[in-house]
Amino acid sequence: MSNLQINATIIELDGNKTHYEVRLEWIPRAGELINLYSSKDDVEDYPPNHHYKVVQVKHSIDHITEKTKAVLRSQEGSHFVNIYVKNYTDPLFNNEQ
Repeated sequence: MSNLQINATIIELDGNKTHYEVRLEWIPRAGELINLYSSKDDVEDYPPNHHYKVVQVKHSIDHITEKTKAVLRSQEGSHFVNIYVKNYTDPLFNNEQ
């Protein structure tokens, strides 16, 4: 597996604009279940564990060419991902440590 880190934002479809900026080595697909631990929520005395089902994934990719590298001062293109999720309750999550 690659050590490449992908910039991502996990966005709850709860109407409250709840989101978490993360760095990932792989991107979850629609339908997959994820357990997100938020150290920020933990420090601020909010429940830190969030159980989600991925609804949709949106990729934003910047194309960088040899001609634009110098202007943009970037050596590589960039890849940002928005992962849209819904809260999910399943007994599977209750068995995790």
